[in-house]
Amino acid sequence: MRRGALAFAAAVAAVAILSSCAPAYDEETEAVLRGHVLAVSRASATGDWQRAVTTLDVLAGDVSEARADGKLDDERYRNIRSAMELVRVDLEAAIQAAADEAARARLLEEQARLQQQLTELQNQGDGGAPETGGGPAPGGGEENKKGKNGKGEDGKGEGGKEGKGDKK
Repeated sequence: MRRGALAFAAAVAAVAILSSCAPAYDEETEAVLRGHVLAVSRASATGDWQRAVTTLDVLAGDVSEARADGKLDDERYRNIRSAMELVRVDLEAAIQAAADEAARARLLEEQARLQQQLTELQNQGDGGAPETGGGPAPGGGEENKKGKNGKGEDGKGEGGKEGKGDKK
């Protein structure tokens, strides 16, 4: 999910959360909850997904505490929790999308690195290796045709005849 879309979703959820808890709150509870909601929205807008989730967790704790202290009735509590869960789902999707994008970027970098290595290896092979097809085949050089000491096969001179000084 793109940052703008998530920020919009967080803002809509913030409005839902704040409107759920409007008139029946004391000012202190409202200020605390509003501060957390705005912090979640800001973190989402900047793509700081982990901070948004952490702040949402703090908000969940404060909402539960407000309910336990009698500052929040059951219906408002459920409405706020529902809105928070929608935001959490969006944040988790954004975190997964960011992780997928990071993994994709790493794979593309690795692919480029491997391609560069392949190109370097091919260039090394082209520059230092003898050309194929133009030279004598391995093991088929002139030395092998003439035998030892430059003479014909079996140490004999050209044509298989013994040369001067050749002994059997």
